[in-house]
Amino acid sequence: MLFIGGAVATGIGLMGVAAYYIGTYFYLRSKWPVPEEIEGSTVRNLLYLATYYQHLELNHSRALAALKKAMEIIDRNEKTPKDSMAILDIKVRIAECMYSEDDKRGAEKALKQILPDISKSSRCAETASMAETLLYRAAVVLGSISIDDSRFEDAVSEYGLGLQAVKRLKQHTVAKFDSESLLEYTEIDNVNLKEAILTAHLAEAFFAQKNISVAETLFQGVLAAVKQHKAHLDVAPRVVTDYRTYKDEWACLDAQAMLFLAKIQNHLGDAEAAAPWIISAKKLAMGKQGLEIPRCIDCTSEILAELGHMAETRGDTKKAILRYREAYENAMLNFRDNQSKFFKELQRLEKKK
Repeated sequence: MLFIGGAVATGIGLMGVAAYYIGTYFYLRSKWPVPEEIEGSTVRNLLYLATYYQHLELNHSRALAALKKAMEIIDRNEKTPKDSMAILDIKVRIAECMYSEDDKRGAEKALKQILPDISKSSRCAETASMAETLLYRAAVVLGSISIDDSRFEDAVSEYGLGLQAVKRLKQHTVAKFDSESLLEYTEIDNVNLKEAILTAHLAEAFFAQKNISVAETLFQGVLAAVKQHKAHLDVAPRVVTDYRTYKDEWACLDAQAMLFLAKIQNHLGDAEAAAPWIISAKKLAMGKQGLEIPRCIDCTSEILAELGHMAETRGDTKKAILRYREAYENAMLNFRDNQSKFFKELQRLEKKK
């Protein structure tokens, strides 16, 4: 009897696992469908596998391996045109994964090779919206690489070109807007989010260039976009939310903009003006909501570090050490890339004691 009971339990467990994977597969097909022009079950399944690792079970290394294998098979078959939107999308995804895996040079080279084809597609009415989206994604990666390399002028140019693409995408989206469709409201909100994200990136680039007045204006623009988003939701909550992959990137942008506005005031030597911004940013980023947003985890460490910097400026070394230690521990526990920066600051301060 025990043997039969165990076998039944095992069978039920296997059925549950099978149901999960079947459900996940159909979910991927409905939310991120592979275009029909991509032929062959092996290639299509590899692309769905990559999507799974990019959106549901974050593992950029495995996603990259699946995408590269899919492209190898596509290249051998030579059936799909190399400048088709489906192929260009795969190549942008490969570059995004390469950047996430710290292969900056590989990502940069891959994107610059396909930018002419994407730009050409943006001038065609049938492919314009998809091409503008790809230009946005490429700009985020290329601009971030330039920031990492301290090539701030290049970053301003790349983020600026991406922002122009998003503004054109916004025009396309508004032109075909159907007020009776809930998904149309979601699409417009997503375009507004892209615009706000690139505006924040552009503001960071200007801040890195020490162009403080422009950076401050742009960050204030990000806060205005967040406020407008919230107002639209309060008046007409028609944005459709997918709670399986939902991350409130608007909240993260809010925290990020407030953090940099605090940094700007500290740069100008006005700690009193910086205090309300940094306090509000900390409250937002360290709340329950913030813990669900990867970039807000970065913001949390950066906010704590900025509080440490402000304490050090006041001459309170003990408080500065405490804040930098919190920043380092938060970054370390959440496997963030910026942990070494905080550790160095912590070591420097402890030597001053």
